[in-house]
Amino acid sequence: MCEGRQATVVGLVRNSKYHTPIEGPTPSFYIPFREWFEPGLNFSVFIKTIGDPNRMTPMLRQEALALNQDAVFTTRLLSEATAGSLYAQSVAAKLLGVVGGISLLLAAIGLYSVMSYAVSQRTQEMGIRMALGARRGDVLGLVLRDALRSMVPGLLAGSVLALVSARMAGGLLVNVNVYDPFTFASSAVFLGLVATLASYVPALQAMRVDPMVARRNE
Repeated sequence: MCEGRQATVVGLVRNSKYHTPIEGPTPSFYIPFREWFEPGLNFSVFIKTIGDPNRMTPMLRQEALALNQDAVFTTRLLSEATAGSLYAQSVAAKLLGVVGGISLLLAAIGLYSVMSYAVSQRTQEMGIRMALGARRGDVLGLVLRDALRSMVPGLLAGSVLALVSARMAGGLLVNVNVYDPFTFASSAVFLGLVATLASYVPALQAMRVDPMVARRNE
């Protein structure tokens, strides 16, 4: 039954989205337009064109008014309709992008500070190693390896938490891969470069200090 009238089911179609691309499946049915038409009924027609679709508007309006002079005819691009249905998600995505960028910057600043301080505390050790005959390159490589060993567990833990968070936010994404490998890889590489730079700069400065002078200043 449909509005008090009987209807015969002639087939099934797959789930469709009518309002927003992120809506869930909703029980719906299609009815023949010619058999169920009523005054005041609004309907939309999807038209594919070649070239600029806006150039088709005057002709489409003319044809619509030729069928019904009282018809209200409007046109809208599919991209505009899609963007309008995703306005809330678009604003939320931009805000989250800003928050994510600030968080990444703060993480980089904190990582740089911690790694730089940790390496600067080894100035005396590096001076003694060079005084005993160690080459600058060997000492620098040792410092960088120690820094990487300290950084890798943190990156792994952060990646796992990011994957879990991404899965929770998957329902808000449209045509976006939740587990985008480029995003995860670029963030990890960025933090890795920050940690490397934070270890390299103080280590390079420490190797320029005379170990005997450093010893007397203690």
